[in-house]
Amino acid sequence: MPQATKNSFAFAAVIDGVFPEGMKSNFLVRGFYKKRGYENSADLEKNEIPQLPETAPLKTFTFDSKQLFDKQDNAKTKNQKSLRAAGQFLTDTEFGVAVIVVSTGATGDTQKDLVLTQARAMVVRDYLVGNFSFDDLQLKTLGRGKGTSDTPDSGWGTVAIIVYPADTEAHTQTSAANPK
Repeated sequence: MPQATKNSFAFAAVIDGVFPEGMKSNFLVRGFYKKRGYENSADLEKNEIPQLPETAPLKTFTFDSKQLFDKQDNAKTKNQKSLRAAGQFLTDTEFGVAVIVVSTGATGDTQKDLVLTQARAMVVRDYLVGNFSFDDLQLKTLGRGKGTSDTPDSGWGTVAIIVYPADTEAHTQTSAANPK
């Protein structure tokens, strides 16, 4: 991994841990958050599930990441209008759970790609929850990191919004320390 990338991750961890929420809007540091597309790294796993439900999906919306995001290496959106059809479907349809699944191309740093896909899933979720009326507890995320694709722009990856029938529930993360 290039030294600049390692330093960026270290800087992000320090910034997230040191600056209180109010300081993140300070003109000296807000550019950093604006550039990467999200403010707090701890929020990335807030609505994440470990795996997709086993039930057959009701409907799937698939987008090339290049269509939705500003740059190949960040989570800042450029074309949220593309998500309107999915948002309207979530509003008009009774569903059990919907999962935003994001992957990147097959090349790149594994850890960086995982964080990027988690961030992109969170940004898409935030847009849908903020602009459409449905139960936000039913919308989950799954950042997969590296994916495989044969398309020419495979380095950008894909975003899929997979909607499951009304009787479907999402798998939740459990651990020995924090059973649910």
